[in-house]
Amino acid sequence: MTESALLEKIEKALWASENRKIRQANELFRAIYSTISENPLLLWNNPKLYLLGKAFMVMYHSDAFDSEEQNVALAHLSMAYLQRSEELYKTDESNNDSDVFFEILRVQAVLLKTCEDCFIDSVSIFYQQHSQMVSDEEKKGSLLLAQRVMIYVLYSVLVEMTDAFDGFKGDAFLDEVCKTIELENPSISQKLVKEGSNIRKLLYAYSKSKIMNGNLVF
Repeated sequence: MTESALLEKIEKALWASENRKIRQANELFRAIYSTISENPLLLWNNPKLYLLGKAFMVMYHSDAFDSEEQNVALAHLSMAYLQRSEELYKTDESNNDSDVFFEILRVQAVLLKTCEDCFIDSVSIFYQQHSQMVSDEEKKGSLLLAQRVMIYVLYSVLVEMTDAFDGFKGDAFLDEVCKTIELENPSISQKLVKEGSNIRKLLYAYSKSKIMNGNLVF
């Protein structure tokens, strides 16, 4: 499948989902997943890659698949493609479409808010010693750390949005999420925001490595 053909399929799937044409959307989503499973780098350098990231998030919430393993993969692929899109946007000096950049960050924030549990096992790996066998106690501790840090991973995206756009462009969902985080965590420090940002980068490196190797199991 060509890049343009895949993008057309993605746009049709997103349109069908937004217009509650669930069967049509899910058929298209499964075809998209199949194509990416065979060639995960097909849109890797395409400036519209963020649409694939968005499609995988919508795919997750549409219950297109019954497999928990596939659903976890959908969340990871969504995040990785969105982060790659952010990378492409920031390195392309000719790209000045701020609406696209806002959408890239917005979908990341929604994904991290609504699919948080999908990332905990992967993030826990970053808190484990890699030079030795990991005990059950250490695994339990790393999972707790991962659960605690995910709110700061999300918040780091929200901070990036407010820095870039001086707010959320009237997006009520993001505004409410941000206010709730700040209300429940009144002592968020720059160190914690940095920790969240670093985990986000590690998550990208982890997922990118798998995509590059054609291994879409997370």
